[in-house]
Amino acid sequence: MTRLSSVAFPLLLMLLMGCGHSAPPTSASAVGSVQMAVSTRQALDASDVARVTVVTSAADIPTVTTELVQTEGVWGGVIGNIPAGEHRHFLARAFDASGTLRYEGRVEDVTISAGVVTLVTLTLESTTPSTPYTNEAPIIDSVVATPTTVAPGARVALTASAHDPNVEDSLSFAWTAPVGTFDAPVLASTRWTAPASTGPVTLVLTVVDGHGAASSVSLKVMVAVGTGGTSSGWSSMGPMATSRSLHTATLLSTGKVLVAGGSGAATAGATAEVYDPASGTWSSTGSMVWGRYMHTATLLSSGKVLVVGDNGAAAAAAEVYDPASGTWSSTGSMVWGRTNHTATLLRSGKVLVAGGSNPYPMAAAEIYDPPTGTWNVTGSMAIGRNGPTATLLPNGTVLVVGGFAGYSIDTAEVYDPASGKWSPTGSLAVGRYHHTATLLPDGKVLVAGGWNGGYLATAEVYDPATGAWSATGSLVTGRILHTATLLPGGKVLIAGGSNGGDLDTAEVYDPATGTWRATGPMTTARIDHTATPLPDGKTLVAGGRTGGKQAEIYTP
Repeated sequence: MTRLSSVAFPLLLMLLMGCGHSAPPTSASAVGSVQMAVSTRQALDASDVARVTVVTSAADIPTVTTELVQTEGVWGGVIGNIPAGEHRHFLARAFDASGTLRYEGRVEDVTISAGVVTLVTLTLESTTPSTPYTNEAPIIDSVVATPTTVAPGARVALTASAHDPNVEDSLSFAWTAPVGTFDAPVLASTRWTAPASTGPVTLVLTVVDGHGAASSVSLKVMVAVGTGGTSSGWSSMGPMATSRSLHTATLLSTGKVLVAGGSGAATAGATAEVYDPASGTWSSTGSMVWGRYMHTATLLSSGKVLVVGDNGAAAAAAEVYDPASGTWSSTGSMVWGRTNHTATLLRSGKVLVAGGSNPYPMAAAEIYDPPTGTWNVTGSMAIGRNGPTATLLPNGTVLVVGGFAGYSIDTAEVYDPASGKWSPTGSLAVGRYHHTATLLPDGKVLVAGGWNGGYLATAEVYDPATGAWSATGSLVTGRILHTATLLPGGKVLIAGGSNGGDLDTAEVYDPATGTWRATGPMTTARIDHTATPLPDGKTLVAGGRTGGKQAEIYTP
């Protein structure tokens, strides 16, 4: 008997750079990211798999296990900040309802490049295989592609590994694509050159054995203008259903973006909607239990989203969004109600909430435990901070900077999850409030803009290795209440905000030179908006006090 193809159960795992989720690197090295797709070659009912894990490991980084959840028929999860380097290993395991390991697959010696997305596909094989067919189809163990977003005419490196259960069979490889060209389309490892046109392109690898049995795997590469330093710009997208400001936007493990709450012309309140980058459209999803604004939203390791805080009745309430069902459910309430606070996903999968106001600046901090849905008090900061920034550092600690306590604060402190204590670190050159903080690929932190009796244009960089701050180039325009987004390649996009009036200007910081350059203006002025990095390297900017329903995309 000859089996020509197999039925795969879908599992998609997106590991995205700079999301601040789950396991960060343990040293201040540059980071890259991986988008992983995993399937089984056996025909399989999804109910046979109750739990899926992925283990990320290497000799120079800690081993991290991520528990995945099923969303819209796809198992998925998010891991961020994979240290750049060679010999990164990924092991995927699928378990049934009794906890028995059913399927397993791995890929080894993957090279992760700083600021680049690498695609890895894995085939899981049964741990108790049945008697093979007379002629089994080939098994494509893994495919590695890097990068997955390229400029027109740029090249993608492709490496495949396959074997045949019938050991005597020979294998042949064939790469195909509707556009672009392959250097060597009949070799397992080759390069593909992108066409002059832009848009997604599907590459297909087919492996055939000596008896004609074949297996195929496909992967998608995005060809985008602006990748690799070409022209950049803003383009309008379809509007949201509701005007929003002071809302939240969260990149889900599916690659879609959840926008929730906020205030607006019709008071966005409890409503939520989802943006699909593939179609460029918005769709409504379930409403929150509470109407909220000035809250936080944190993507959990499970793929669900924790929302906490409000400038009103829901100040202590917390709830969780489940992308699989599109519904919200209440979870344990915080110990203290708060607004204008920070929420940070720790390497353990727990969430640190710190600072904010109720109604005075708060020093108190607490920890949320997703499996139990409970909150526990942890160490308090040295000073109450309303509206500080919080950044997960490469070593797993959290840097909290600035804020307001009747004055713009110039101090910073670091939280250690191991001890539950805070310790002071170097102070800023100037106090800041309504500023931004961005983790750079080298592990340092860029702080830009803010308020200190005026609109600050200055910027400074924090070095975790020394605990010291150093001045860097000043912004083109001083601003507050702007957004900061890490772009592919390690540059930082600053957009909107206020300088006495709502701004439509944007600028980009280059860590290599410490300089800023103005980029094209947004389609509308924005303050109290959101900016979300998308998997293809673009940035979705939505809402704001002036922006209302409008959304737009920045292509770097």
